[in-house]
Amino acid sequence: MDIIEYLESLPTVKVAPLYTSSIICRVILQHLPPLAAQYVARLLLVPEGTSEALISSWPTREAATAHEVALETLVRLNLFQGYRDKLGQQLYRLHDAFRDHICASGSARTLDVPGLLVALGLMSNDGPHHQPRITEAGFKYLLLDTFQQLWTLLRQYAAQVEGTEASLAVVLEFLLQLGSLGCRPLVLQELPPVEQGLALDMCQLGLLMPSQHGTTRLLLATPLARVLAEGGTQPSGTRGFVIVETNFRVYAYTSSAVQQAILQFFVRCDVLLPNLFVGSITRESVLEALESGATGDQIVAYLRQHAHPRVEARVPTVPGVVTDQIRLWDKELRRLQATRSVLYSNFESADLFRRFAEAVRHLAVYVGQEKQQVVVPAEHHEHCKAEIKALKLELGI
Repeated sequence: MDIIEYLESLPTVKVAPLYTSSIICRVILQHLPPLAAQYVARLLLVPEGTSEALISSWPTREAATAHEVALETLVRLNLFQGYRDKLGQQLYRLHDAFRDHICASGSARTLDVPGLLVALGLMSNDGPHHQPRITEAGFKYLLLDTFQQLWTLLRQYAAQVEGTEASLAVVLEFLLQLGSLGCRPLVLQELPPVEQGLALDMCQLGLLMPSQHGTTRLLLATPLARVLAEGGTQPSGTRGFVIVETNFRVYAYTSSAVQQAILQFFVRCDVLLPNLFVGSITRESVLEALESGATGDQIVAYLRQHAHPRVEARVPTVPGVVTDQIRLWDKELRRLQATRSVLYSNFESADLFRRFAEAVRHLAVYVGQEKQQVVVPAEHHEHCKAEIKALKLELGI
């Protein structure tokens, strides 16, 4: 039984007082079904509520069942409070205390996270209709461990705020102290103005979690912040979730849509259950990942890093037959590499071809005697042009 099911089993008179806690409100929002969480987000800034007819028009026909489940969940939790207007129309509004706590956890300061990703080259805006798309570097980034991902993002963040809001020393000092906070909260109002801005940005990056205690705004370090202090080791409580078998089958015990999406980057999905992903590592799925910019070693490292506790003690954690095959597929894809080159042909005389071929033999990748052709890498084109011009003058052509 998860927290939502537990709260649904309680009478309304016991649930209502829970919404006086900002932490409980945030945890409930995180554990709501995705569609229910989306409905909450839509009503956050509509205190007067929305009609039931309008809410019913939001989902597609295929999502009708999910819509009914989401609405029933929100009503049972007393998050959606129903009432009728003067015309007798049924309306729903969000629980006042719950809405106040969720809205208070935000801030007027907004960090441009997509801009960070674009600046790092992990995303670009040249997709269809100028929509963001993930780049080759972005695919590689997904397969890095948490520590490398975090510092890649924070280095870019530090570079952007340096000189405009704070010095590099202030930024690094603030980031490094987050890992040593433990359970001690930061009081936002007690921080210097510069650090207040940094703290609000870290809330949006997931290193701090805002909380409200009366009029005092508290900031709690998340497990992600402890990664900074632990030097790349897995945060305490972090568990692997992937089991790879010798028959190339993959079992991932996770309900995270992000983890499932990363696995589908190089694993063919066969079965998807609420808390279990079952797939197969195939030549096609791995080659598709390799063509997107990943490497065989990165795929193997990801599987090892996220190995389930049941197989962590096994040596190797990922069967050798699987890792060897992934690396063979990688080598197969990289056997041939395209290099921009220039083809020289149609020489005015055989003597010109012979002397030119001898002069650039150390640069040429191909010399065809029969058809009098020379292929040279594009970066040497200017040098070869000058060589031909000099030979023509010397031969009087």
